[in-house]
Amino acid sequence: MLGLRERSKLRRVDRILQAARDLLREGGGDVPTVEQVAERAEVATATVFNLVGTRENLWAALANEALAELEERVKALPDVDPHKRARRIVAMTVDLICADAAVNRAVLLHWHESGRLLRHGPTRELLRCLEAAAAARTIRADIDRRRLSEMIAVACTGAVHQWAAGLIDDRTFKRRCRTAVDLVFAAAARTDEAQSGFLADLERRA
Repeated sequence: MLGLRERSKLRRVDRILQAARDLLREGGGDVPTVEQVAERAEVATATVFNLVGTRENLWAALANEALAELEERVKALPDVDPHKRARRIVAMTVDLICADAAVNRAVLLHWHESGRLLRHGPTRELLRCLEAAAAARTIRADIDRRRLSEMIAVACTGAVHQWAAGLIDDRTFKRRCRTAVDLVFAAAARTDEAQSGFLADLERRA
């Protein structure tokens, strides 16, 4: 059990992160300073630096919280067909990002390591889907599934940065991520029948 001092520290960190989120949602694209975050959180500026760090550290902390929430949501997904599960994971990721657009756009546009955002939790979960598909013999077992999961993550990372820059809308963002899943599964398909199933959604849209 955490001591009183540690609990107090965590509460202040929560207030700091919530203050940053509130300011980003209210700011219309303006990026708050550490001083503004401290003022909103009702702590000293030095407290923000001591407990969270620089603004770069603040972006990382906000990203980590979003990834932690995503991980919990993914755990709650029902155990379904691996391809369908992979599509649900990327759709859930997109929905989570778009639901708090002001905060997540700021993180993506200003965090220097934002390219890593979708290469943590989602990539691991997508790898599990590919491993399950190989075990079910719907994709080939002789292909490097880790690289396949990374290919999906790279495609989704490109899409999320286009979304953050305002080049694509929410719907296009989700479609591109799902398409990446479909194409990777199709490329690794063990049979023509399995490949057709993976590409069914693309064929319907065509």
